[in-house]
Amino acid sequence: MGIVCVVASDETAEGPRVIDSEKERALKAKPRHPRRLAKARRPEGSPYRSKTEAEFAGLLELRRKAGEIVAWRHEPLRFKLGNGAWYKPDFLAQEPSGELVLYEVKGHWREAARVRIKVAASAHPEFRFVAVRKDRASWEHEEFQP
Repeated sequence: MGIVCVVASDETAEGPRVIDSEKERALKAKPRHPRRLAKARRPEGSPYRSKTEAEFAGLLELRRKAGEIVAWRHEPLRFKLGNGAWYKPDFLAQEPSGELVLYEVKGHWREAARVRIKVAASAHPEFRFVAVRKDRASWEHEEFQP
């Protein structure tokens, strides 16, 4: 089982630049079925797949400024689970201790998504896998153990 990392070490005036080769491939790819295309649309002008992801990114940035985490990235890793199945966590955050935490932001859980994160967590104990879901004013956390 492999990991594909899409973070480049290119530096810009604003800091590290993230390169997502999947986006480049998607531009060259054949058009998808109209129903799937509509499902994959992101909020206009946002790099995030949903408003909930954008909100969680804001929370991570506040945590970084407060010193609770060292750094965070949006969709920097991709795990090959086998037989054409992949898992791409929404966020990676580095704790001050050096621990790497992968966050999956969910509005609603589908069984296939739950299975993917469980398989990834058991195959990669070097990461801590956490699913988060917004419940009105607070965030619910569910941790997946290897």
